[in-house]
Amino acid sequence: TAARKAQVVYGSPLLPLLLYLVIASCGYLTFGDNVTSNIINAYPVTPYVSAARTVLGIVVLCNYPLQMFPTRVSMLSIYELLVPPTDPEALRLSQPYFEYEHRESQAHRKGVGRGSLFLQSHREIGITVGVLFLTGFTAFSVTDLGAIVSLVGSTGATMIALIAPAAAHLLLTRSEPWDGVKYAAAGMLILGLLILPSKLFCE
Repeated sequence: TAARKAQVVYGSPLLPLLLYLVIASCGYLTFGDNVTSNIINAYPVTPYVSAARTVLGIVVLCNYPLQMFPTRVSMLSIYELLVPPTDPEALRLSQPYFEYEHRESQAHRKGVGRGSLFLQSHREIGITVGVLFLTGFTAFSVTDLGAIVSLVGSTGATMIALIAPAAAHLLLTRSEPWDGVKYAAAGMLILGLLILPSKLFCE
């Protein structure tokens, strides 16, 4: 029902929010102003901390391919917008992803061969290799990503959590009268615009 769906939508972020608040509060209560960009580096080397590092490594290993796919699709879309493909095979592969998957699945059922499930063109291979090289080079050469994390946290996270949802709601309901939800969305938008430059100009 709609009521249950609303409970899931509004209630599902509460547990991660609670966990984040507890972990962040414990870190700041433990170290105060001496918190480094990577808080786990401030803890002594113990079996528990080593286990935490191992779990973080597993999380990164699992998240990397999940992030690679949308990154490759987005970069390929931008590249094909700037440099449209000309050969028939590239034109066939540049169609929308779900439309392409539907046609390929239909062809597969009819016994027609299909290519690789993930990398379908030389452009995709080039983008994947380029992203792997850049991220690998960064991982091996940079030891402290504190400034980058601050930048991403103050821009990307703020855009996703505050600015984009509020702006989308205001745009979609611009012809409707103002109510409590629209005022809340406007407040979220203003708050996001105030937080966005905080790490860029305030130290």
